[in-house]
Parts: sequence; C-alpha cells; structure tokens
Amino acid sequence: MTSDDKQLKLKKSVAGIQCKPSSAVSLVARKLINVCVYHVYNELKTGDWHKIHIDTLHTYFGYTGNNWKLLSTAFEDLQKIIFTWNAFGDVPKVDESKSYQRSVLISSLRWNAETREFCWKFGDGIPDLFHYPQQYASLTLDMQSKFASVYSLVLYEQCLRYVTSPGGTRWFSVQDLRDIFGVEKRYESYKDFNKWVLKPAITEINTVSDIKVDPEFQKKGTSVTHVKFNVEYKRQLPLSETINDERALRAEEILVNEFSVEKRMVEHLLLTVPLEKIFSGIDYVRNTSAYKDKRGNIAGYVVKAIKEGFSKEVATFDVKVERSSKRKKEESDTNIRRTLDDLKEKYQKYVNLEVSKFLENLDEATLAKFTADFLAEKQEVIEQATAVDKLAKKKRDPMESPLVKRAFHSYLLSQSALSESIKSMETFEASLKETLMTE
Repeated sequence: MTSDDKQLKLKKSVAGIQCKPSSAVSLVARKLINVCVYHVYNELKTGDWHKIHIDTLHTYFGYTGNNWKLLSTAFEDLQKIIFTWNAFGDVPKVDESKSYQRSVLISSLRWNAETREFCWKFGDGIPDLFHYPQQYASLTLDMQSKFASVYSLVLYEQCLRYVTSPGGTRWFSVQDLRDIFGVEKRYESYKDFNKWVLKPAITEINTVSDIKVDPEFQKKGTSVTHVKFNVEYKRQLPLSETINDERALRAEEILVNEFSVEKRMVEHLLLTVPLEKIFSGIDYVRNTSAYKDKRGNIAGYVVKAIKEGFSKEVATFDVKVERSSKRKKEESDTNIRRTLDDLKEKYQKYVNLEVSKFLENLDEATLAKFTADFLAEKQEVIEQATAVDKLAKKKRDPMESPLVKRAFHSYLLSQSALSESIKSMETFEASLKETLMTE
C-alpha cells in the first residue's frame, strides 16, 4: 500500500481485500482498516506501537463533531473479529512460515486521554500482508467516505481490482459472497440476501462511486449459485463531446451566462429535454417581471420553467380564469393533502404496531445484536438526539428519544425480514376501504 498526500490514495493488497470475517463488521470498522494501514504505512514493518490523533481520524473519515465512542467501538471490534486473509488463495504466500492467513487486524489497543490518541499494535503477519503488495487495488479514503453501507464498500473493493479487466471479476459462489459480506448467519435465503445486501450494494456503487458494476448470474435450475461482476470506470464526457447541435450549445451558453445555471444541470436538461421546450422556457422567464427586476432565484426559476413546460402562451391567459382555476386547484390539493396525511398517519401507526410486535417476540440476544449494530452504524442519530435532549434539559437513555426510536424502527425494517410481513401503503389503503365498506 502506498500513499498520495493530496488524494490519500491506497494500493490495498488483494489478500487484504479478499478476506472473510468471523462475524459482521460495521462500516466504520471496515473503513478503519484502510485508515490504520494508510496512516502508518512507512512504519508498518519497522514500528511496534502506532498512534493516531482523534482529529486526524475525523479528517480521514470526513467527520465533524465528537465521534470518540463510534471510533473506539470500531477499534475494539477489530481486536475481536478474526479475518481469514487471502480467502480465495489468489495471492501466493511470501513466506510459508508466517501464519498471517488468519488473524485479527489489531492485537493490542489503548486510548491516551491526555493526548487524545488511539495507540495500537497490528495482529500477527498484518504488516507483511499489506506492505508493498504484489497484487493490489487502488482506492482513496475520499471515495470510501462516500459509502453509507458496509456491503457497498466491501463489494466496491472486490470489484475495483478488475476495473480494467474485460472479463470482469472472478465467479463468486453465493456462499463466498455471504462470507466476505459477513452475513453468513443472516439472510439465509438468496431472495433475502439479494434484496437486503447485493442489490442495495450494487445500486450505491453505481450511484456514488467512480465505477459501474453489472452482475451476471449462474443458476442451477432456478437457484442462483454464482455471481460475477462486469466493472468499468464511469466516463464523464464534456458536453461538447456529447452534443454537437449548434442550438444546443447556444442554449448552454444562455443558461450558464445569462441565467447562472450550473453546468451539470444544463447538461442534464440538454440530454433529457427537447430543445424547443428549453427555448420556450427561456423565453417565458425573460418576459416575467422577476427576470426584468432581477428578483429571486432566476436560475431555479428557469430550470422549473423548462422542466414544467412554461411558455409565453401561458402568460396570455385571462387573469380571472387563471386565478379561479388556481383557487380550485388549491382547494382540491388541500383536500387531497389532508386525505394523504390522514392515510400516512394511520399507516405509520400500523407499521409502528407491527415493529413493536416484532420486538416483543425477539429473544434478548437477538435484540441486543440488532441494537449494537444500530448504535455502531447510526451514531450520528444518537449524537443528534443527545444534543436535542441537552438543549431541552432532558436526561434519558438516547434509545428512548422519539428521533432514535424512529431511526431504530427504520433500521429494523432494512436489516431484517420484517418488511416482507408488512403491507405496502397501497395494500393497507385497500384493506381500509374494504373495512369501511363492510361496516
């Protein structure tokens, strides 16, 4: 692994990427692996104890505020979780006498409250594993900070090595994927695994990262047995390379220079909206008093006009007719909104009741596991609730905060099979209507 001070770039050992944890690893702990190795790379094989100031950790993670407990928990997890490194045997062992294939990342840990530094020792064989790897994938701390899901980060690292390979990744058995994601004892059916782990990870990678992944599947009968991923860098072409129409380039010039619309938004409009509609929206806004007086957010106004199809003809409508139509629409919208609000309130009560039943039926160990995972991944919600209670001069367990309760319920819905037993809002609405008709 090497570093670039400007980009905080890592060349991460493939043996370190292809690892299987003995239990679930939080997103913060996964990121911390890369941070620890990156921060002390030059002393990996010469140092014994390593240290890092908590403010430096916050910088690497892109955090603000005090995340001491969150980071401390992640460090402690990396002391307990045993990793099987080079899990697929792709990387030859440099020295067969060194037993670094199965170990914890951190063997010893201490917190220096006076200097506000975490100090640690790496586990057996870790320095050899990560120092100047023969096979690696290049990633940056900035890119890893974009991921909100641990599964997305794990899959991103697995795929990154193959980004220049026309054949895509290796074929992973479904069990291999379960192992590297650390969900061996959860989501036992492929349907659940695909719904809660694989699909969301692919979606987040394709949304926030610099690569695009596209899965392929092998089946035995109707059952998926193996998955591979085709991987490529996303290429952002300049607008001039994607659009050659002179009128389109003219529209770009007007929107950017005259209306101060951001280039990214202009590109989106030019690629998704017909040119006639764009120029019609421009002409409409030019004839408004807001534009002539330079009042308000003109950039936002012209974008709205283009998207919603405003034109000069709209401005010639009879004012009385327009006002009457507007008033009727507002009244209709108000009634619809009240109905929707009432439905949403009833639906939320139904969901809350189902979650409460689910919690009541959980054994203490499972509930404790869900709670611990939630606290590890959603520490910012706890901090926010604590801050609110402090301002209100309330002293209570953060888990009793309505804000935290709502977040915990949402977490349970995303991390368990609970959501499959809960009706959709459409189904719930239909059942309500049926009940009313029979009463």
